[in-house]
Amino acid sequence: MVDELAEYRRRRGRETEPPPERPAARGGRFVVHEQRTPQPHWNLRLEREGVLVSWTVPRAVPRAPEEVRLAVRIDDQPPEYTDDAEVWDHGAYEALHWNDRRVEVVLQGERLRGRYSLVHRDDPAAGNAWKLTRLDPAEDGHEVTPRFLAPMPARPGPLPGAAEDGDWAYEFAWPGLRTILRVTGGRITAFDETGEEVTSRFPELRGLGAQLGAREALLDGEIVVFAAGAPDPDGLRRRAAADGGEARGLRHRHPVFYLVTDVLHLDFRSLLSSPHHERRALLDGLGLAGPHWQVPPSHPGDGAAVARASRDHGLAGIIAKRRDSPYRPGLANDDWIDIRHGRTGAR
Repeated sequence: MVDELAEYRRRRGRETEPPPERPAARGGRFVVHEQRTPQPHWNLRLEREGVLVSWTVPRAVPRAPEEVRLAVRIDDQPPEYTDDAEVWDHGAYEALHWNDRRVEVVLQGERLRGRYSLVHRDDPAAGNAWKLTRLDPAEDGHEVTPRFLAPMPARPGPLPGAAEDGDWAYEFAWPGLRTILRVTGGRITAFDETGEEVTSRFPELRGLGAQLGAREALLDGEIVVFAAGAPDPDGLRRRAAADGGEARGLRHRHPVFYLVTDVLHLDFRSLLSSPHHERRALLDGLGLAGPHWQVPPSHPGDGAAVARASRDHGLAGIIAKRRDSPYRPGLANDDWIDIRHGRTGAR
């Protein structure tokens, strides 16, 4: 680890940096603890002078320079300190600058590798609030998770014929609100299909962000309300029109469920050009299951059987998606077909 830090200094040309206001310690160990519930946060701890100097970071340690995050100074802990939080990352660090107002370090962990600064806010009212910034460029291939992408629509059409049935995956067509969910720093932001933010309308979904933790994702799905095990259009209309306190009041009478059907970005990488079957495998691997969200099954092949099951459950139809199709935001095409009952003949 020491050799890696020496190589980092050589590459960065640290001899050109101005000297710190007072000599900085060589460094030591660092650890980041992750706490996902009830409010996700991460505790960054740097070993120094016999203690772990600590900050809590509500929205995760940034991975790119543009992702400036709040960090709140908290109590120091002994070097052997552990708690009930998960160790999200650990390794060695080198201190390049350290005083009561600014700390600059190079982290060499399993996940975090690079130069970071912690700067105390100048505002006297800031108290223990600091600003945490990554100073190095993001890792190669890093792509900031988009705020919003228009959902890809399905084009009305008939059931694919038997000869090409295996080229398709089939899902139930849920009568819901198409919703894009952006998950960053353990928090969610929900957008309707026009791009309007609707997060406050669906407070039940906040736990999904905590479940993903520091993973970042852009998800596509449907918000549905059920009553007696069947979709409830009236309940959905009421929830779609409610906001803030009214939404919180309705969540027990008309709870919403987010049915996640696709993942468009994951861990700072775009998946738009990946084939549908690969995106679905990644989505299934996220383990998204909670009291108000789940990943409904996608069935490769046997579209006629899926259509019959949809009809038996009182749904309007199914969606067929080519297994090798990319995700084209906002663009209807023949890769996704909206098949309504009564229109299930071969193409």
